[in-house]
Amino acid sequence: MVELVERAGLLHGYLEDQLFTPTIRRGREIIWKRGAALTGRPYLARAAEEHSGPHAPWFWFGNLQGGGVLNDMMCHSVEVARFLLTEPGKPRQSIRPVKVTAQIASLKWSRPEYAAWLREHMDPRLDYEHHPAEDFARATIEFVDEDGRTLIAETTTSWSYVGPGLRLTAELLGPEYSLQVNSLDTGARLFFSRRVQGEAARISSKSRMPSRAGCRWWATKRPNTATNGKTATSCVASLKDVSRRKTSTQAWKWSNCS
Repeated sequence: MVELVERAGLLHGYLEDQLFTPTIRRGREIIWKRGAALTGRPYLARAAEEHSGPHAPWFWFGNLQGGGVLNDMMCHSVEVARFLLTEPGKPRQSIRPVKVTAQIASLKWSRPEYAAWLREHMDPRLDYEHHPAEDFARATIEFVDEDGRTLIAETTTSWSYVGPGLRLTAELLGPEYSLQVNSLDTGARLFFSRRVQGEAARISSKSRMPSRAGCRWWATKRPNTATNGKTATSCVASLKDVSRRKTSTQAWKWSNCS
């Protein structure tokens, strides 16, 4: 595709913004410094970008846009998954793709009632009943790292999502930890099992959350009360503002990390 664009003498570029969202960057940093340092590198990443379809009429024409949602948005999901699986400070070539499987489908907008809606509201020339572009795409990418270990990225993108606008999700899993990000939530969630122990498990004052974020932790083995002072051996951190509260049955110990 790049060769065709350059041959035609057109300006081209690729703008990536999802890698710079605070939850992705901060969550990745904590996962690699804490979980990966103590129990091994992550091995599975998932990323998805989903909304209900483009707003510009021309975007629905596969022959003008170059395809459907695969061409529109899949690059972002692939890059987020690769970014999460790549060790901070190492080049992107430190993990190498060796196998790709993918699927496309027209799930929603080729149905008669939705194809009619496109003709009425977007462009009367659109015929998604007979000539649709895909509104769903997914891909599984198998990587190997520098030690030959298998890593998997699962990516999804959709114009057939039903919900409040755009949803960006990401997930990263390793031997004893996980990270989950959902743009429709207010932050990221990280989990570390009780096996994540050692000096790297300590969060120093320099590693605190951004000033407007808070943390919450809870133990896998919950204490009888929230104030008995026991140390949580397994915990979940939620990178979002939380209100302080105490009840006699609450198993959470709240702390402000800002």
